[in-house]
Amino acid sequence: ASWRTVATPYGDVRAYVFEPDRSPDAISGPKIVLVVHGWTGEASFMTALAEPIRRAGYRTVLFDMPAHGLSPGRSTNLIECAHATRMVGEALGPVHTIVAHSFGGMASLLAMEGQSPMTRPLATERIVLVASPNRLTEVTRHFADHWGLSDAQRGAYEHRLERIGKRSIHRFTIVELLGTVGCPALVVHDRQDWDVPYAAAEEIVAGVPGTELVTFDGFGHRNILFAPPVTRAVVGWLRK
Repeated sequence: ASWRTVATPYGDVRAYVFEPDRSPDAISGPKIVLVVHGWTGEASFMTALAEPIRRAGYRTVLFDMPAHGLSPGRSTNLIECAHATRMVGEALGPVHTIVAHSFGGMASLLAMEGQSPMTRPLATERIVLVASPNRLTEVTRHFADHWGLSDAQRGAYEHRLERIGKRSIHRFTIVELLGTVGCPALVVHDRQDWDVPYAAAEEIVAGVPGTELVTFDGFGHRNILFAPPVTRAVVGWLRK
């Protein structure tokens, strides 16, 4: 990859551009796919998924969210990650499709939606959601259970997220965001995902008509990124 830096209010985010072997369109050049990692992930975790996309003829852009990978910072949040996603997309795009894992799906859709506290939407035609939670409250519940927070402590944590995000915690859902954006979407999920239950994928597909679901068994939440059947499904959908 060629290494790039994209200036953001949270520091210079590190990005990586993978060129295709050949352009599928000699006039306009290859279409750009932005690949977005999840919480506590980094761009390198996404390369096994990104490489087949590159080989299929797409320019593939990966980046480390603020406070992740080689990007600077010691702390971040959903809104900062959404802003960084938009800025990378605008700097290295135009983006045709986003392929996002887990938490990266909500950050990407916030960038695409563009409503407050975002400054404008990131123009993108389609999105692939891999192992994505539907509700932010699912994430906060998991966090509270892991750290043994009381109901009052979890409530305080969620109120802080509401102040940052300028909307009710219950409005942070993939169903609402995807419905507002109105773009075609592919949902990829594994039945043995113990971090983000498969029910989240079922909720998304049931709540947004026309969204496609591809189901796998046995890969879990993270190994789904390295499974050849998954990459084939994603690339096949991109080529439609």
